[in-house]
Amino acid sequence: GTLEYSRDLFDADTAVRIAERFALLLAHAVHDPGTAVGDLPLVGTEEQRRLLAIGESHGPSVAEPAPFTTVLDRFAATVASARSGDIAVSAPDGSLSFTELDARSDRIAALLVRAGAGPGDPVAVLLPRSTDSIAALLGVLKAGAVYVPVDDSLPQGRIDALLADTRPHTVLTADSTHDRARGDGRRLNLHSPEGAAALSDSSALPREPRRPEPGEPAYLLHTSG
Repeated sequence: GTLEYSRDLFDADTAVRIAERFALLLAHAVHDPGTAVGDLPLVGTEEQRRLLAIGESHGPSVAEPAPFTTVLDRFAATVASARSGDIAVSAPDGSLSFTELDARSDRIAALLVRAGAGPGDPVAVLLPRSTDSIAALLGVLKAGAVYVPVDDSLPQGRIDALLADTRPHTVLTADSTHDRARGDGRRLNLHSPEGAAALSDSSALPREPRRPEPGEPAYLLHTSG
């Protein structure tokens, strides 16, 4: 048989281990059909010995904490492992491969950094649902800023209230939403001639972002309550 799995969720080694353990479970179920499902083994004898040995030599008191990784670390790993042309985002305005999404979000980050946005600065994203709305999310994080999504389908009064409450350093907009971003914050229209030129500049790269601390804010959401 074959196993189909999502490459976005599992690497090849993990998928192989899952398949092997599933095959082992089925073999024991067929050999001893009277066994309760909860009692069927998921690992073989050798792997069980190895896991027990690890547990005995590295007890809970000496276990090392897992290394701190960010969303951007995971995204970079996904980009590195993606095949050429693998689609990352599909939206009404088109699609982007992982490589294209990485490059476009880099340019949005560079645009924000040049505008002075950085760690702790809220950046509101007032964009229609599109490939750029996802690229902007990653771009804000790459700039080290705080991602603040603003739904463009909200009534104008609600948008005004969200922006007044957040007081964003910058609001990322499109032609269709630019005039809806009111207030004192800087507005950057990604679809204006200047914005489009910046996003097509292959040399535009953000500065090396400061690695965030685990407790630092990454995003700010407003709920209906």
